[in-house]
Amino acid sequence: MFHFFNCAILTFGPHAVYYSATPLSSMTLWERSSSAFSLSFQIEDLLKALIGFIDVAGLYFALTQVTHWNISQNHKFQAVGLDGPLLILFFID
Repeated sequence: MFHFFNCAILTFGPHAVYYSATPLSSMTLWERSSSAFSLSFQIEDLLKALIGFIDVAGLYFALTQVTHWNISQNHKFQAVGLDGPLLILFFID
């Protein structure tokens, strides 16, 4: 029984102390929910933009920098054409 209470205190104790020391404890349920929703929406948009940028940078690298593999420009553009619909599907929720 001692082991159970010891584990429970070590598991939930730091979170309870942290929660009571932050402004979250003084916020209402509506304020906490709306701030969490807003933050998750902003992070989602940021990650979508970051992944889109990485995808476009990869396409740029594939079209301009990869010359030593003897890939013709025609085949490169075909590969970009196959990736285009994936970009469109990615940005449409």
